[in-house]
Amino acid sequence: TIKERDMNGMRSLVLTMLRDGNGAEVAEVVEIVDPTFTKLRNIIGADIVEYIQLSSDTSLMVDEEGILKDRPINHMATRLAGHIIVGDALIINPESIDEIPYE
Repeated sequence: TIKERDMNGMRSLVLTMLRDGNGAEVAEVVEIVDPTFTKLRNIIGADIVEYIQLSSDTSLMVDEEGILKDRPINHMATRLAGHIIVGDALIINPESIDEIPYE
């Protein structure tokens, strides 16, 4: 969820990023200050974004063209989604998606 960060009114979004490459699975918390759709898309290296709903309050944001870009299989995201996911992925609350400006 997007939260107010400080008295200047800056907003931030804290997400979990799932990375998989070179045989190492990594889940890291990332904070995006003044989040925009473009910033999120760039973090996962996506031109076209796909959302995969995991539950009513959790989705994965992935690169829809990850296979075409020859991205490695993301084993953590694959286990969560129940089918093969490639490239980096963000775990995001679907409600947050509606709050993020498209820039």
